[in-house]
Amino acid sequence: MTLRWTAQDSVADRAHRVAATLPDWYSPAASPELTVLDGSTEWFSHDFSDILVFDPVFTKTTDASLTGRITLAEPFSGAPGLASLPAFAADSILVTAFEHGDDLNTAILHAVRLLRVTGVTDLRFDHLRTTAGSALADGTGLIGGRRVPLGLTVALTTARPATHTLQFFTTDTVAALTVPDGSDARPVLATVTRPDGATTLPTHYESADRYAWRRAHQAYTQGVATPDVLSCFLADLRTVASLIGAPGDIDSQ
Repeated sequence: MTLRWTAQDSVADRAHRVAATLPDWYSPAASPELTVLDGSTEWFSHDFSDILVFDPVFTKTTDASLTGRITLAEPFSGAPGLASLPAFAADSILVTAFEHGDDLNTAILHAVRLLRVTGVTDLRFDHLRTTAGSALADGTGLIGGRRVPLGLTVALTTARPATHTLQFFTTDTVAALTVPDGSDARPVLATVTRPDGATTLPTHYESADRYAWRRAHQAYTQGVATPDVLSCFLADLRTVASLIGAPGDIDSQ
């Protein structure tokens, strides 16, 4: 596999480190080129045949058309353990996100992306209150064909590790997911609690970066199409944009 970089040095070094942990057969010399892009740049403007984007951030770009295969290496929704979890029923959902840094909009995007991966789509938020480093929103989302109430809290803090926690509630069950930031191989912690006790579900020890690299390799070696990756990401950008900028619907202070 030939790598072509259009990323900052830190992202290039990170991608090299991830590639070094993989078996040699992930890098066949005859494979097409893989372009590694920095998600903090305008990566929508690059239309290569195979693209791996590290840490895509919130942007006001909500319309783009790329023809190549796209893999996103995302810090929370990219956790490999999420792929093996069952679908959860819910009468209501609560999301609590702790992140480092100073980009509140991207932290909200991470939570929206994580909800999509766990089966919660068509998010509609009614109210948002923000401070310089936190956001509190309420709305609804579709899960299992049903629209249910949803609460979202996001905080930028270095007081604790960066994690996102999702809780799915029914009258007799609470399913809780604690998702690490993906910089290491800490697994997703998934616990289902019922009146007769709690069960911890099997999980997967692998970093989100390494998992994304394997998916990118599979996309081009097996000819796996990725038609929904960009459209879903753009839809989630629009959700966040409407949440943080809809005049009259959002209360900010």
